[in-house]
Amino acid sequence: MIVIFSEELPVAAVVAVALAYAWLAVASIVLALVDARTHRLPNRWVLPGYPVFGGLVAIACLLGAPWQNALRAALAGLLLFGFYLILRAAGGMGGGDVKLAGVLGLALGWVG
Repeated sequence: MIVIFSEELPVAAVVAVALAYAWLAVASIVLALVDARTHRLPNRWVLPGYPVFGGLVAIACLLGAPWQNALRAALAGLLLFGFYLILRAAGGMGGGDVKLAGVLGLALGWVG
């Protein structure tokens, strides 16, 4: 089992983070299916990930989750976005991949 929190937190904070990851799971399935057919990652599925995931994480922090997790998530999202932007400049990635990398960085940064 994956541990998202290292300490006891209010149920509402845990629910907010669970909703963020549930949204990411649904969006990931849709994006995988669309990408397999069209080789594109549409903005209407990628871009909402920033406010949805970021907003739910911020709500979780307001409800008692540690703010350092949110800061780490934001930093990881920024770093992964920047790294993929460099890969795109070298000709190895598409724009959708770069935008999705930032969202995935948020999710990965929250847990570690």
